[in-house]
Amino acid sequence: MAYALSKSDYKVARTCLTKLYYKKQGYPTVDDGNAFMELLAEGGYMVGKLAQILYPGEAIDGTEHAVERTATLLQRDTVTIHEAAIKSNGKLVRIDILQKEGNLFRLIEVKAKSWNSGEPPRLTSGEWAEYIEDIAYQYVVLQEAYPNAKIETYLLMPDKAKRTAIDALNSMFSIERLAPDAHGFSSTQVKFSGDEKSIREDDLMTLVDVADAVNTVAPMVRTEARSMLKTLNPLIKSIVPISKHCKDCEFRRSASDARDGFVECWGKLADVQPHIFGLYRFGNMDRNLDFNSMIAAGKVSLANIKAESIRDKYNNRAYHQVASKAEIILPELFDAIDLQFPLHFIDFESSRMALPYHNGMRPYEQVIFQWSCHTLASPDADPVHTEWINTDEAYPNFRFAEALLEQLMHGGTVFIWTPFENTALREIYFQMELYGFTHSGLKSWLEGFVKFNKGDSCGYIDQADLCNKYYHHPVAKGKYSIKYILPAVLQEARSPVIERWLDNIGLYQKDAAGRLVNPYDALPEIDIPDAGRVQEGTAAVRAYQEMMYGVAKDEPALKAKWRQALLDYCRLDTLAMVIIWRYWWERKLM
Repeated sequence: MAYALSKSDYKVARTCLTKLYYKKQGYPTVDDGNAFMELLAEGGYMVGKLAQILYPGEAIDGTEHAVERTATLLQRDTVTIHEAAIKSNGKLVRIDILQKEGNLFRLIEVKAKSWNSGEPPRLTSGEWAEYIEDIAYQYVVLQEAYPNAKIETYLLMPDKAKRTAIDALNSMFSIERLAPDAHGFSSTQVKFSGDEKSIREDDLMTLVDVADAVNTVAPMVRTEARSMLKTLNPLIKSIVPISKHCKDCEFRRSASDARDGFVECWGKLADVQPHIFGLYRFGNMDRNLDFNSMIAAGKVSLANIKAESIRDKYNNRAYHQVASKAEIILPELFDAIDLQFPLHFIDFESSRMALPYHNGMRPYEQVIFQWSCHTLASPDADPVHTEWINTDEAYPNFRFAEALLEQLMHGGTVFIWTPFENTALREIYFQMELYGFTHSGLKSWLEGFVKFNKGDSCGYIDQADLCNKYYHHPVAKGKYSIKYILPAVLQEARSPVIERWLDNIGLYQKDAAGRLVNPYDALPEIDIPDAGRVQEGTAAVRAYQEMMYGVAKDEPALKAKWRQALLDYCRLDTLAMVIIWRYWWERKLM
């Protein structure tokens, strides 16, 4: 079998040439079945379909004759092709949109990443540089195949400076996954149920000329591609020295495939525990530790790190991770939680999609569809739970904020976990003016509650910040996400109060060995085929999509199941905050 170097091959090999072997051999990756990556991909497919509506043309399917079919269409003087397949000198690309007018080719790469035509970013740094190299590879292959053609290169992206006039735009696109084609390209079919004319009139996309940037990197791309092609036919495994960059290697074993590229490269060093790749803020610690020298010497355990070399870095989380095998509570924590009652613990769920949900919204504008609140009237009280969730098709953000204000307006102390809730409410504050929504009480409350700029005062306590500064537990592995801190606290707590709170909602469960099950793992599975359970933020977004815009939209029984799963998950988030606070309070009294 002769291997061709596809665009995705090129992108993988640019991170590590050894990975090209693993990819061509079909090794499993951590992205397989990754809910977040799948959600991002779905947004990309929808944007791709939108682009095809804006630039109607001939579609090239995923058959083995795609290259020949493309070549035949390009014999026309004028043509627009979707997913054009171009092959040249062992390289193969599929071009999202390829337009031909005489001797002029327009290569259009469609990206779901947002663009802001009001404040255009630089194309030569960060993620944008990766996109430019992506287009440059396509440009190189197309230029080789048609050396006499003039080629223009463009990015086509959702524009955050534009607003849709179409309601429920997002729901007009549905996705179906198809089998890979003869060249191994994954295939996805996107169906559109709306009016194409209105989509073209609405036009949320912006075309960005990237010719200068592409021409700058094209020579480097040619050189890199030549090196990669030398490893393909025959397929050989290039040996790249292991290094700190291997931390992000995606070629890891899966439940169905035991092949592990990372283990093959690292050998016995892959199994060392605790591994240096688990160090908190690993990427920021290299200036102190020189990880590549440690790796070359085979010193890849946290035990090989001298704790003093990273003392006083990032609230000492990495230091404690290395130096201590026990829980650490700094006394400042006890002062920080001695606050005015009642205590309100709040959590939000939201979604930012490339294609807006509602009329008047921008691409990637946030819809905040749910909050949960647990309130403690006193240190010895049981928490009282309140909640709000959107199930209507109308724009929810202002109703969300009004309901939250009603819950919190009577005083006390509000806890959040990370600044997300602040960011969401800050956005609502500015949306009020943009949408012409008037509510003087809500506006006044937001002005006192939200931190608008660094250094501003605010009306809440960030519990994650307290955890980051003052609480460390080895079970959390340096992290302070609530998903790590709750299991750590539950391992230490011997509190019948906490046990009762979990038991009251059916989440106090033990495994066969008598160990307490992580409450997030005890959340019930949804009684819908292949639905799984909602136990993290990406699953919550998908559940909201299914409830509001999927099959469940017109099926009350299904909609109720998705709704309940969302309520159960968000309720656990705020109860987890209460449990952590209660544990800290009990330790304060000891």
